Amino acid sequence: MWKIKVEKIKTEKVEKRKKMDIGKMLLIEMLVIIVGLMYTLMATGGANDIVMLIDMPTLFLIILFCVPVLIISGLWKDFIKAFSVSKQKYSIAQLRRCLEAVLVTQKLVLISSFFIAFISIITLLKKLDVPESLGPNLAVICLSGLYAAIIEFLLLPLKTNVQVTLIHEMEISNEEDETETDNEEK
Repeated sequence: MWKIKVEKIKTEKVEKRKKMDIGKMLLIEMLVIIVGLMYTLMATGGANDIVMLIDMPTLFLIILFCVPVLIISGLWKDFIKAFSVSKQKYSIAQLRRCLEAVLVTQKLVLISSFFIAFISIITLLKKLDVPESLGPNLAVICLSGLYAAIIEFLLLPLKTNVQVTLIHEMEISNEEDETETDNEEK
């Protein structure tokens, strides 16, 4: 029995080293996104046009559609906990709630992006007689999709981290159950 506990402690130490630090991962992803956007703009000759990728109303609306739904559904705290899954110990039930919160957030981001794009399309169709408004309205439509892709790009490793931790905790739970069953049989 002592041998099993010592092996378990050793594997937990190894697992802690293997767990990714989600903060570092998100920072690296943000740098990749920024470098990718800058490279794309430079390659197309529009390095000075980085400002055209910023549309605060669209970003604000995406957040506005997501946060209240998470708060009302009771998943807001679980979504915040998902960022500390690799640093703190959570029960299997808490990890499942964290995973659900991240999955709901992913869906909310996509739905809100589509909603914003459809509103922008309707606005565009109402102003077809004004050719100058065609470009800016198409840009807003594209930006809502771009923001959804960027946010999804950031949420994907968060979801993966929670899933891996959940699987690991379930395996540990199964091993503990098996050792208890073996000890009872002896």
